[in-house]
Amino acid sequence: MQYRAAIDGLRAVAVILVLLFHARVPFFSGGYIGVDVFFVISGYLITGLIHQEHVAGGFTLLGFYERRMRRIFPALFLVVLSTFAIGAIVMIPPDLSRLGSSIVAATLFVSNFYFWERGLNYLRDAPEFEPLLHTWSLAIEEQFYLFFPIFVLLMLRFFKRLSFIFMVAALSSFAISVYLTSARPHAAFYLTPSRAWELLLGSWLAVTDVRNLIPRRIVPPLQFAGLIMIVGPTLSFDVLTPFPGFAALIPCLGTVLIVAWCDQDSRLIKGLSHPTLVWLGLISYPLYLWHWPSLVLTRFALLRELHVYEIAALYVLAGVLAAATWQFVEKPFRARNGLISARRVFVLGAGVSCLALAIGGGLRATEVWSTPPTRVAQILAAAKDYAPLLGACHNWDRKSAEQFSNCIIGTKNRLEIDFALWGDSHAGAVAIAVDAAAHSVSKKGLQLTADDCPPLLRTQVIVSNVVTDCEARNEAAFDLLQQHRIRGVILAGAWVQFVGNDYKTLRLNDESDADGEKVAPFQRAMKQTMDRLRTAGIDVVIIGPVPEIGWNVPSVLAAKEWRKQAMPEGPSLADFMSSQHKIIPILRQLEHEAIYVIYPHELLCKSTCLVQRNDQILYRDTEHLTTQGADLLRPILVQQLSRLP
Repeated sequence: MQYRAAIDGLRAVAVILVLLFHARVPFFSGGYIGVDVFFVISGYLITGLIHQEHVAGGFTLLGFYERRMRRIFPALFLVVLSTFAIGAIVMIPPDLSRLGSSIVAATLFVSNFYFWERGLNYLRDAPEFEPLLHTWSLAIEEQFYLFFPIFVLLMLRFFKRLSFIFMVAALSSFAISVYLTSARPHAAFYLTPSRAWELLLGSWLAVTDVRNLIPRRIVPPLQFAGLIMIVGPTLSFDVLTPFPGFAALIPCLGTVLIVAWCDQDSRLIKGLSHPTLVWLGLISYPLYLWHWPSLVLTRFALLRELHVYEIAALYVLAGVLAAATWQFVEKPFRARNGLISARRVFVLGAGVSCLALAIGGGLRATEVWSTPPTRVAQILAAAKDYAPLLGACHNWDRKSAEQFSNCIIGTKNRLEIDFALWGDSHAGAVAIAVDAAAHSVSKKGLQLTADDCPPLLRTQVIVSNVVTDCEARNEAAFDLLQQHRIRGVILAGAWVQFVGNDYKTLRLNDESDADGEKVAPFQRAMKQTMDRLRTAGIDVVIIGPVPEIGWNVPSVLAAKEWRKQAMPEGPSLADFMSSQHKIIPILRQLEHEAIYVIYPHELLCKSTCLVQRNDQILYRDTEHLTTQGADLLRPILVQQLSRLP
C-alpha cells in the first residue's frame, strides 16, 4: 500500500488521547477511545497489505506472521523485561507475583482474558498498580491476526466479494458487542469477539469501492464530521459510558471517514500530515507501551498518587524512550532486507518469549517460595482479614429461605430473633463485632448484607450505569423483618459513596433528579426507609460513615515496612469531616427523630484517623475495617444492642 502520512498523524492523535485519559486531564474523560481508533487503522492497513500481496501472488502465512513478529515483538519485550527489572526493585513479593502473572499473559497475548478474569475494570477500578494492564489491546489485535489471514484466504477461495464478507462479520461481532455491553460489560470490553468488528470495519474499508462513489466536493465535510466523531466522544464520554457497544461505533465510524480519503488534499489531511504529528505517529506504538509502566512503577516507588508535574515529566521520559526504541530497536527489526533474517526473527522471537515466560513463571512462584519478614507478612494478612462470619450470609440469596439458618449472629439458642444487621459491604465488615456484642448481651441477630447495596427501601441503586437488584433485595429484607417479628435493626453502609461518588447513584420512584443533585435523593431515601421501619414498630440504629483512607492500607504499610520507611498516617479528622459534610447533617437530623446513630470516627480518629493501633492493622483495603478495626466499635455496639427490645 502507498504510504499515507495522514494515517500516522491520526495515530498520533489516538495515542495522545490515551495519554491524556491516563493522566486524568480534565475534559478528556473519553480519551480511551484512542484505542478504538488504533483498531480501525490497524484493520485497514493490514488488510490492505494482505489484499495487495495476494493480488500480486506474493502473500504467504509465514511471511505475514514474520511481519507481525517484526512489528510487535521487539518493542513489547523490551518494555516487558524493563518493567520486570524496575519492578524487582520497587515491588514487594505479592506485587511481583501478580506482575509475573501479567508477564506470562502478555507474552502469550492473553492479557485481555487475564484482566477480564480478574474482574479489573479498565475504566473504573483502580488498575494504577498493574504495569502491563495496557497490553490487553495488543492481545486482542494478535488474537485477531492469528486467524484473520487464514479466514481471508478461505474467503478468497470460496467467495470473491471480500467487502460483503467483512461487513457481515463486522455486523455479527458488533451485535455481540452490543449484547455483552449490556449483559456482561467486562467481557464486552476485554474479549476479542466483542472488539473484532472495529478491526473488521477497517478491513472492510481497505477492500470496498464505496468511497469511490462519493463526490469529491463533499469529502472535506465528511472528514471534518469524522474528526468531530472522534473529538466529541473524547470530551463527552467518561468512565460510566457503556462501552464498547453503540458508543464505540461513533469514533470508529469517524476514523473510517478520515482514513477513507486520506489521499485527498483537504485541510484536515494536511493538518494530520504535519511533520510533528507524523513523527509522533511513527513512535506511537512504543510510546503507548512505555507510558503506562512509567506511571505505574513510579506509583509503586512513591506509594502515592502522582502530581501533574510528575506525570508530565514521565511522559517526556516515555517519549524519549519511545523515540530511542523506534530508532534503535524497531527500525532494525522491521527492515526485512537487513541483517535480521526471517529465520533469526523466529528464533529470537521464540527465545525472548521463553525468557519472558521463565521470568513471569518465576515471579508467580515468589508468593510460594519467598517468605517476607514476619511483620510484613502480618500486615499483608490484614488484606484477608474480613469478617470471617460472612460465609454464605454476605451477598445472601434473597430467594433461598434455607440460607438464613447460617446467617444467625449472636446467641443462637434463643427462639426469637432480636435484631438484624442490614447493609452493604461496610455492614459486612463489622459483622464480627456485632456478633461479639450480641453474644455479650444475649441477643440473637440475622445478618443481611450485600456488596454495593445500602439498606434503603423503595430505592434503585445504580452502579456504573447498571441497575442492581438492591431494591428487590431490600424489600426481601424488610419482609423478613416483619415475618420474624424482628423489633430492632442495625443499618450500615458506605453512605458518602451515594452522595459524592460518580459510580453510584440512587433513584427513587424510577426518576432521577434533573439537576444531578445526589444529596436530595439520599435524604429522601433515608427518610422513607426510617418511616417504614418505625411504622412497622422497628427500632433503628445507624452506623455512620467509617473513615475512608484513600490508599490501600495493607499494601502501603507492608511496602513501607519492607523498605524500613516511616509509616504514613491516615487522613486528618478535619479532612474526614470535610468529606462527610453532606452526610453528617442528615444523620444528626435523624437523631432528633429518635434514631440512634453510632459515629465510628469518634473511635477511629483523633487529630488523624488511625490505620493501625498497637501493631494491629485496622483496614483491609482503602475503606473496609478488619476484624481488629471493627472490634473497636464493640463497646458502643453493646450499649446500643442492650437498648433494643
